[in-house]
Amino acid sequence: MPRLAHGGTQAVPSSTPSLRPTGSTDTTVAPGASVLTTQELHKLLLKAEQGNKQAFETVCAQLGHADRLWEWAGNMATQVQEALLGSFLSKDALFSQEAQRRKCTALTRELEGEHPSPLEKLLVERIVLCWLHLHGAEALYAQHTGSLSIGQATYHQHRITAAHNRYLSAIRTLAQVRRLQTPNVQVNIAREQVNVAAIAPA
Repeated sequence: MPRLAHGGTQAVPSSTPSLRPTGSTDTTVAPGASVLTTQELHKLLLKAEQGNKQAFETVCAQLGHADRLWEWAGNMATQVQEALLGSFLSKDALFSQEAQRRKCTALTRELEGEHPSPLEKLLVERIVLCWLHLHGAEALYAQHTGSLSIGQATYHQHRITAAHNRYLSAIRTLAQVRRLQTPNVQVNIAREQVNVAAIAPA
């Protein structure tokens, strides 16, 4: 879903899943719907987000059963990520925003591993958001530390501490879930029994 940019207008993130290359045919488009370019669909998305019912119906007809895009648009974590980027970075810092999106994507893939469970996916999503929030809060504090009053500096320190605690809590929870998912292996050697709890790779 488009994020709210500064000034009240809405902008579609550059990392939006590709809707459709210009001039190509997409079998997921609803029957009877004419194929629109990516730019045209973006404009319709903006109008739909501003309450234009005709634009909304056209977008739905165009997307049809494009599950990947619907999943992206309905993912609240993605919207929170965009909101955080908009609050920490200038609206004109397109390169920096895209770099952070790519970093979040890389972190997600690295933490999830090859075959993550649905619960692991949710926790990894939370970890990445906490990571972004924590470092964004620290960046804002570092940028203004020389001009802050004692009260303002204390506020920023408390904010960073709270973000840090949530970040560590999400990491611990993921580690606990993975430990619980790992089966215990019991090895009997002669009269001795050795219980070995295998540790799943992070």
